[in-house]
Amino acid sequence: MINRIKTWWRKSVVWCSDFWSNVRPTPEAHRGAVVGVLVAAAATVLVATYAIETGFGILFDFLFCLGFAAIFIPLTVGIVALLITILRALPRRNTGIILGSCFLVMLIWGPPSLGVPMAASIGLTEGILGAAIATLLFGNLAQAAKSKRVITYVLLVLALASNGFFAWLFLHSGSMEKIIAWKPQESSMPAKLLLANPSEKGPLAVKTLFYGQGTDIRRPEYGGSVAIKTRTVDATEFFKDFDGWKRWVRKTYWKFDVDKLPLNARVWYPGGDGPFPLALIVHGNHNMAEFSDPGYEYLGQLLASRGFILASIDENFLNSGLFHDPPKQQQVRGCCSNTSNSGANGIKLRAIRSTKKWISITSP
Repeated sequence: MINRIKTWWRKSVVWCSDFWSNVRPTPEAHRGAVVGVLVAAAATVLVATYAIETGFGILFDFLFCLGFAAIFIPLTVGIVALLITILRALPRRNTGIILGSCFLVMLIWGPPSLGVPMAASIGLTEGILGAAIATLLFGNLAQAAKSKRVITYVLLVLALASNGFFAWLFLHSGSMEKIIAWKPQESSMPAKLLLANPSEKGPLAVKTLFYGQGTDIRRPEYGGSVAIKTRTVDATEFFKDFDGWKRWVRKTYWKFDVDKLPLNARVWYPGGDGPFPLALIVHGNHNMAEFSDPGYEYLGQLLASRGFILASIDENFLNSGLFHDPPKQQQVRGCCSNTSNSGANGIKLRAIRSTKKWISITSP
């Protein structure tokens, strides 16, 4: 029995060795895999160009992503070459380029839970596709063993099919059909109220105005044409730990520092005699280059037509940026101390005080 096992094991080893010698990738396949993954990395750079939105323009974003890739991939080549020099198992340069490109894809896709699977699947797919194409064109496949020809064609078909799936995935925006079509059971619904639809506009005419310092270089509505010019807020006490290049980048983008935060807002108000109640609304925290205070226009139009004044406060300059989130954002947003005229008063409280300057405009 033991002799049979030994014999079977030796035959298995010999078969595996022969099989590997027949299907082992050629240098052409290695180079093809490198080209395939580099193409994927180049496409990732283009996607990242439109995704990072630093606010400094599309050319700057492209050069930033391109420069990052140009530094990152060679750096990975060096690290991988060093590791493989110790292991001496894989072609150093090609492995470094493949891993560097895959790691770049992983970084662009964000958190590891998404980045690692996407990097592995894209890197494997494009590497196999490049290796298969290179083997077909330059690997003298016609003279290779039948098993290698079969495996090459199978891998080529699978890689092409996977690329088709990726194209569909990236171009498909998804569907809300099933979500919209879903309806709860009638028995679980509350009784219907015979009231007017609150989402319909009211009878009052809607007017708009903007107030701010009047020197904004990013939004024309907060430039020199503002209806009311306001003072700035000194929030230095909240940003003692915000210094260095991060603070410099933010100041370069907005053209003002934390000691001169503007009081900006867009206001929707009803025409006619008041008094009208005032409502303040503040946007959320995301990329500061994606100005979000205009997003409440639908609500401003609705409330103003129903007799409310709505001010959408601009705090985009406190939002996150590319690698330079300011500390203690929320304290500056919402703090309402009355102790001084510094940033401790908070943007919201200062916005309320600013209403004294323009509230009378709501009368015709």
